[in-house]
Amino acid sequence: MGSILLLLATATPIYAGTNWAALTSGQSCLAMARSELVAPRGKVQPTIAVAFDRGGTRRGQVSVRLGRLVRNGSQPLLQVGERPFLLLASGDRAWSRDSAQDAAILVSLRSGGAAKLSYRAQGGGGYSDRFLLGGAATAIDSAAATCSR
Repeated sequence: MGSILLLLATATPIYAGTNWAALTSGQSCLAMARSELVAPRGKVQPTIAVAFDRGGTRRGQVSVRLGRLVRNGSQPLLQVGERPFLLLASGDRAWSRDSAQDAAILVSLRSGGAAKLSYRAQGGGGYSDRFLLGGAATAIDSAAATCSR
């Protein structure tokens, strides 16, 4: 996840839509969106991202930055349209279990509509973040194409 933060700090935009954007730092590319609700000042803005590496290991890796720390042992549920996906999580991050789940999530993200991530935070409260999917397919394709060259 540290590589995503580095990418954001040094990124060049390659696509900017209403809900999604695609960025590159040369060796890595990222399609991402923030949650529908803007986080209050001083709070973490939840984001969903799809990462690609130029000739590297990430070929559509899905990850989510949570607005709160996830409760230990909690498995966040990402609902994309009608499809549910149980994710792995630690701290304020959640990610897909493997490349097969990445591929299934990408198919669902392309369908449009919205995605919702639900999880239990430390302290026991239940939370969810909603992500609009308009422009997701174009952002994902832009990131994938840029990192395939």
